[in-house]
Amino acid sequence: MTEQTTKDGKGQASTRERKAPPYVSLRDVRVAAKLTLDDVRRRLWLISGREISNGTLSAVETGQRGASRELLADIEAALNLPASSISTTYLPRRRSGHAGSRA
Repeated sequence: MTEQTTKDGKGQASTRERKAPPYVSLRDVRVAAKLTLDDVRRRLWLISGREISNGTLSAVETGQRGASRELLADIEAALNLPASSISTTYLPRRRSGHAGSRA
């Protein structure tokens, strides 16, 4: 993490480690851009051909569902955000190598 210089109550500078970057929810960004879930859904389809439901978008916005890096990149584009401006700690489930195969 980076360090941040602040002034204490006596006007003297002090340095402390930043704990986390500022957090803004995807919903807040979408609402500030005056976009509805339908607007974002349509933009996603135009950008990537992905058909994402409003329910899925809402779940991603609220953190009820994770999203792949690819989907987050498409959401950045749909919301006109700079590339890599959305970060997540979500790790997709691994697919088992034997799904659907029988011996």
